[in-house]
Amino acid sequence: ELPGPSAGRAANEAWADVASFRGDNDEGFRRFDDALAIARDSGDRVRVVTNLADSAAAAGYVGDHETTRLRIAEARSLLHPDAAPALRAWVAYAEGEGLADGDPDRAVEALAEAIELARSCGAAFILGVAGLTLAGLQVRRGDERAAARSMMELIEHWQRAGAWVQLWIAMRTAVEILVALGDFERAALALGAVLGPLSDATVGGSDAVRLESVRRIVKDGIADADDWFERGASLNRSELLGLVSEGLRAV
Repeated sequence: ELPGPSAGRAANEAWADVASFRGDNDEGFRRFDDALAIARDSGDRVRVVTNLADSAAAAGYVGDHETTRLRIAEARSLLHPDAAPALRAWVAYAEGEGLADGDPDRAVEALAEAIELARSCGAAFILGVAGLTLAGLQVRRGDERAAARSMMELIEHWQRAGAWVQLWIAMRTAVEILVALGDFERAALALGAVLGPLSDATVGGSDAVRLESVRRIVKDGIADADDWFERGASLNRSELLGLVSEGLRAV
């Protein structure tokens, strides 16, 4: 209801974030798309770039990797050569995030670029989210030891920031790493917590598919998996982080 051409852009952006955290990726993409349309109408070049990146990542969540590529290409074309490193890092992160399932090789390159730029300017949030996506790709490409090291750094990173939603999201990848390491009992406990009532973020999209695959592997790996899942669902935050960190440090 505020006057001006940019009215509603930030609201749609925030709505998209909330939808994504609730696991509603279709709604998240629509809201980022609406934010982008308002940014275009307002002529705000920086907001156009950031919302192109936002919607590119969201397109990847719904499997539309062609839209991811097109919007990242447009965002990069609009970046001024002297654009802030954090802005360039966000575009690189969005490319890696959006292509993680569609083009893992390119995603790794983009995430490495994002991490380097984020470190150069102290962009802690981008460093954390790009590092998490990279850890997920590492474990899925068979480098579980590198993924375990990355995850330990991320747990410490998000703990310092007190970012519990991000920590819960990181636990999804931690479960994958523990399974890849053959630590099925810890993985079962962690999975029970991630899917349990204490979790701060709803699992949806490709994350839900991967966790269901992990759940089946764990059930095949230990006879009393359902009991472990149930025990994990009652873990508090400190207990969850403690058992995951112990398993990752053992690598």
